[in-house]
Amino acid sequence: MPLNERIVGMPTGVVLWVKVSMDGRPLSFQIVRHSRDPQFDRLAAGFAMSITYNPAQKNGQPVEAWSQVRLLPQSR
Repeated sequence: MPLNERIVGMPTGVVLWVKVSMDGRPLSFQIVRHSRDPQFDRLAAGFAMSITYNPAQKNGQPVEAWSQVRLLPQSR
């Protein structure tokens, strides 16, 4: 994920759990490993909640489930 000018230095990656609905929409999240920058944490969480996911499947049918997401910073 690209860094913006408000982030100082190079933060570490963020690991989140994202609850994904049967239709791939993110429903909620929990940060399980923070970066070294709270601003990057907020940007990563916002990004994770803004995209569409491929939902988990059980017996060939989509189901609501938690998915682990790891977001790493990219240089400016």
